Amino acid sequence: MNYVEPKKTPLKIREAALALSKALGNPSRATLLVALAKTGLETGEFQAMWNHNWGNIKAMGSYAGDYTCIHLNEVLPGRGLVWFAPEGELTGKRGQVVGEVFAVPPGHPQTRMRAYASAEAGAADYVAFVAQKKRYAKAWAELLAGNEEGYVRELKAAGYFTANEALYLKGVRWRMSVYESHIKGIGA
Repeated sequence: MNYVEPKKTPLKIREAALALSKALGNPSRATLLVALAKTGLETGEFQAMWNHNWGNIKAMGSYAGDYTCIHLNEVLPGRGLVWFAPEGELTGKRGQVVGEVFAVPPGHPQTRMRAYASAEAGAADYVAFVAQKKRYAKAWAELLAGNEEGYVRELKAAGYFTANEALYLKGVRWRMSVYESHIKGIGA
């Protein structure tokens, strides 16, 4: 892996829709809307996207591309909400590092996120990540069907996100209603 400095890479919703549509290969409007809403949830309406990482995909295991480290939180089993900085686990959102301190790079493993040179490259890897991983096969089928409830359910079952499933689905559905007007003329 090659470390790059963290950089916010915000997008307008329509820009995001165009890049995601291209990555999905001109999908149905329903599929595009579900994918756009889910990635909008993950990236703070595309305003808190770091290094064009559409799904907050971690740089773990055999990943060999660019990565960065960011400040984030995770809901961990038996621990609840836990905050991390690139240097390590924190006592709270703006707290002090507790336990092992990590040099950056490489940074705490929980904070290592894939990084891309463009929005298009990030969108393509996000789509490939979900489409090609066996563990997300059911989620991929639900996405292609344009079924937001099934997509969220299957992503949660496969361990893609740690948040409360009902709240996550609510966030996706709200974004679908907001983003509908932004995708006119995009998708099949």
